[in-house]
Amino acid sequence: MHWVCLPPTTWPPLTPTPTPWQIHRLVQSLTRTPDPDDPHRTPELINQARNHAATHLNTALPQNWRDPATWPTWRALLPHIDALANHASPDTDTATTESYLTATGLFLNDQGSTGRAITYLERALAIAERVLGQDYRGILESRHNLAYAYASAGLMDRAVPLYERTLKDSVRVLGRDHPQTLLLRSNLAGAYEKWGNLDRAIPLHEQTLKDRERVLGQDHPHTLASRTNLAFAYASAGNLDRVIPLQELALKNSVRVLGQDHLQTVRAQNNLAHVYVLAGNWDRAIHLYEQTLEGSARMLGEDHPMTKTVRANLATMLRRRGH
Repeated sequence: MHWVCLPPTTWPPLTPTPTPWQIHRLVQSLTRTPDPDDPHRTPELINQARNHAATHLNTALPQNWRDPATWPTWRALLPHIDALANHASPDTDTATTESYLTATGLFLNDQGSTGRAITYLERALAIAERVLGQDYRGILESRHNLAYAYASAGLMDRAVPLYERTLKDSVRVLGRDHPQTLLLRSNLAGAYEKWGNLDRAIPLHEQTLKDRERVLGQDHPHTLASRTNLAFAYASAGNLDRVIPLQELALKNSVRVLGQDHLQTVRAQNNLAHVYVLAGNWDRAIHLYEQTLEGSARMLGEDHPMTKTVRANLATMLRRRGH
């Protein structure tokens, strides 16, 4: 996947401390249930406890869901996030709830758990619309994240209309050249491409690349991503004469600007390998897939969706070569 997603709100890091004891499920259920006749379980105290739990959980979340170093913490926190989300009624959700649900949805989507991601991001959007209002920047980010998850799950009939609506509002609220507006336009172009509408995807990719070069500069990571996205769209259209030089330049610039060990460089390698496959240059494709697999496994882990995809692509090419 070669799209770029909006970053979530950042929170101060806090390492969760393992608890040496557990509370029985029946006791948990009882303590969550308000009882006006019990001075320790009044509705006010239950609400206060739930809000405290949400705040502490939100504070404990890692700042970057894409950093593999944070994934053990994420996995340790997921059961607690699920429990709090499942046992808290949506009508009690607050801005803090929206914050941790958004971050969790983005993490799950990046890990390939798109169904769970969509559940959390849909709820986060409902909170944002209720708490933040229709024209606030936060609502645009929330819609964008949900559209991104829809696209990741292949639900293009949901992703494209939500992208289109959000892009229109972003132009009105933030401006045509705002980096988030350009990001939305890039992801909408990717959604058109994934839906098979190359007549709309390619011009949008071309315009986004020009605007990012003008607004962000030639070497900005989003500009590098746009160059890769455009090359991928050309490849989908079968225009290999334009694809190969553009994708080779994208990889060269990514190595120069971001370094060989950057995840975006690994993605650029993977995309160029795919282009070589389409061009029938299988030896160069195999060499690049091998490099990509090594980098993806090292940075993301053996079980990450991208690593699995690259491994499958490499296996297919080796089988074609008779290995």
